[in-house]
Amino acid sequence: MTGGTVHLALSNRCFATKVISIWLRLTETERLELISNYLHFSGFKDIEVVDLVKGGVVGRWEGDWGVNDPIWVVRGKKL
Repeated sequence: MTGGTVHLALSNRCFATKVISIWLRLTETERLELISNYLHFSGFKDIEVVDLVKGGVVGRWEGDWGVNDPIWVVRGKKL
């Protein structure tokens, strides 16, 4: 269908037994490129990657240090 959009939200967490084998050998950037390529070769255009949450250590909260998992959205349009 033309005129549709897709938004795929993902993080860097996974269950190793549930992903395709190449996923485990790719960097975060390469994984985002892989998803972008899937969309491209499925006919989507204007594909972009949006950083929703930066990964890393966050400030103290109630005496404990926390860690953010990065979250991205890969999106595209079907023209």
